[in-house]
Amino acid sequence: METRYLSMAEAAIYTGVDERTLRRYIARRELRAYRIGPRLLKFDRVDLDGLFRVAGVEGRG
Repeated sequence: METRYLSMAEAAIYTGVDERTLRRYIARRELRAYRIGPRLLKFDRVDLDGLFRVAGVEGRG
């Protein structure tokens, strides 16, 4: 069974996005992170998948 929650490093690999960018998404409240203790952040895979949207499809017909 896959782990549902990922560390910062695992989330960066999973999404292909730099850790600094993930931190910016958190600061702008575009990505939810879960704090464990004073420093450790974990990410739910569902929230990470929510970062991705289809681009360039609207308006074509």
